Amino acid sequence: MNYQNNRVHTTLGKEKLEAILAQIRALEESFPQLTPLTSKERAHMQTISGSNKLFVEDATELMAGKPELLPKFLEAKDVQLDYQLFQELDQICQAMEILFSKISDTRFLAGAEAFNGALMFYQSVKFATRAAVPGAKPVYEQLKGRFKFQASNSKPSGAETEFTENPDLA
Repeated sequence: MNYQNNRVHTTLGKEKLEAILAQIRALEESFPQLTPLTSKERAHMQTISGSNKLFVEDATELMAGKPELLPKFLEAKDVQLDYQLFQELDQICQAMEILFSKISDTRFLAGAEAFNGALMFYQSVKFATRAAVPGAKPVYEQLKGRFKFQASNSKPSGAETEFTENPDLA
């Protein structure tokens, strides 16, 4: 990463962050029908996917026209309402996934830039310590105690690693 090309040179600031978080809370409160599921509940449910969406659409339309074929315990209106809610929430999910992806990518980039800046500082302090620059050793010792370089924790799998060894051993 070329640190001279810092792409996220900004912050949100406290007021904007608080405003965004308040908007998120308000958005969540505007959905009283949101129903959290456990992973166990999800595992025991079948749901609409790309491959069966047309099946659900056709069945929903057909059951309205053929009520005599419905089991007595099934209300066509309930199925239609569920399907309509699914479609509405699907549109919201798509928009939110795009926004979440942008937020996540920007967070990742900011983290990468901050981490790389910290690594550059650490390397500079390490060299300053080796050169006996006054005041460098305590800074180096503090950072060294926190720095545990593990490429698997700081890079996505398959990504290139600029530092292939522990900087303390270099």
